[in-house]
Amino acid sequence: MPTAFLKRLDLHTLRRFLGPFFLTFIIALVVLLMQFIWKYIDDLAGKGLALPVIGELLLYTSATLVPLALPLAVLLSSIMTFGSLAEHLELVAAKAAGISLLRMMRPVMLMAVGLSLVAFFFSDRLMPLANLKMRALIMDIQDQKPAMDIKPGIFYQDLEKVTIRAGRVAPDKKWLYDVLIYDHSDPQSGNTRVTLACSASVVVTPDKRYLIITLLDGHSYLEEKFFQNRDPALPHLTTRFKKQEIRVDISEFQLQRQSESLYRGHYTMLGLGALSSEIRQLKAEDEARTEQVLSFLHKPQTRPPLPPSHPQPWQAAPPPPSPLLDPAALKTAPWFEKLSSEARAYLEIQSGLWLMQSKARMADQRNEFRFRRENLARYQVEWHRKFTLSAACLLMFFIGAPLGAIIRKGGLGLPLVASVLIFILYYILSTLGEKAVKQLTLSDWAGMWLSSAILLPLGLWLMLKANYDSRIFQIETYRLLLERSWNKWRKR
Repeated sequence: MPTAFLKRLDLHTLRRFLGPFFLTFIIALVVLLMQFIWKYIDDLAGKGLALPVIGELLLYTSATLVPLALPLAVLLSSIMTFGSLAEHLELVAAKAAGISLLRMMRPVMLMAVGLSLVAFFFSDRLMPLANLKMRALIMDIQDQKPAMDIKPGIFYQDLEKVTIRAGRVAPDKKWLYDVLIYDHSDPQSGNTRVTLACSASVVVTPDKRYLIITLLDGHSYLEEKFFQNRDPALPHLTTRFKKQEIRVDISEFQLQRQSESLYRGHYTMLGLGALSSEIRQLKAEDEARTEQVLSFLHKPQTRPPLPPSHPQPWQAAPPPPSPLLDPAALKTAPWFEKLSSEARAYLEIQSGLWLMQSKARMADQRNEFRFRRENLARYQVEWHRKFTLSAACLLMFFIGAPLGAIIRKGGLGLPLVASVLIFILYYILSTLGEKAVKQLTLSDWAGMWLSSAILLPLGLWLMLKANYDSRIFQIETYRLLLERSWNKWRKR
């Protein structure tokens, strides 16, 4: 076969792949991004966030979703590409010319390898940085108060020092009518200062730090107190005014960007080298702690002493190496019956207390070891994720390409259904394996590579079937099989 012809064929196959790939990648990224927005909609709504802040958050989130969107895009575009080639009999023509299916898959396979490297680069370098930026920004947004929204007839209490109620609010929310304001600048005084006004204008300073409320035609009422106690004998002060201005600090309503160093040590924000270093350190700490606990358990325990008025029964002869502190073992000691009833009761109480304390210490140590190993498992999961997301691109290609050649359908119909079902299966297996690792049910290697180990044989089987032009996804195949089975049964 001429080399120039093969090169043109490779370019033709690659062009048929790139168009669906970019389309499906954008669709997958948008769908995953919508899932994120739906998850955090309660934290984003009503905060009055500026468009640059929202755009920054979506940019960071999109960067974290790229390694997850790439396998889905590779799977769907592979099915569409080779399904379209098979539907238009291009694969049949290639095989008639002596070109195998594996040779037709070579340019797209190299593209899948390149995408796997891109996914690894994102997972190792860009995703930790994007996770750090996104987490810090989300925490800042969650700490921010909702945007000020005064509604008619409802007391607005989100301001720090005043509570406002307006009978009517202008459509532009810059004018309030029938205004009632409670002053809480002194928390211990209660509602002793009240202001009523016919109308008020609401203006925010250019730096958005203060809210200027200009009250028009109103009264102020002040109830005097004696040492923070109400006294009916004290006068009530009433002040009438034509215009009064109140300045309220609203800087807490603005987005305050905190330091990103607070979240920098989280395992989702570390690269491969930092994760490896942390895993080695956590393993060393766990081994050191295990040796410390084992040495403590093998150390002989101190026996509870008898009351001073009684002789110590083990002073006459050296005690055996194992301590007799267990209540059941204590009663079998030959010297136990020689003690007085008071000494026996004292030793039984002390032994019971020792046993209870030992069980409590063992429970604490078990909880400590479990916490240490669960923490180690989180770092191990993130370490493996750098590779599993990259390997998923190749895995999805070796499933999607032969599957498309078998179903012989292009477009977004059957390929979309097939790719969604396969990716859901992959996602469920990956999630189950990850949770099993974090719950210490499976090892880190077994849990994180569970989905790949299950789906890889499926890809090899589909490759074998596609290479021999199998018709396993055609209804006609099963109809003919049923007819032959029926005819054989009738002949009997």
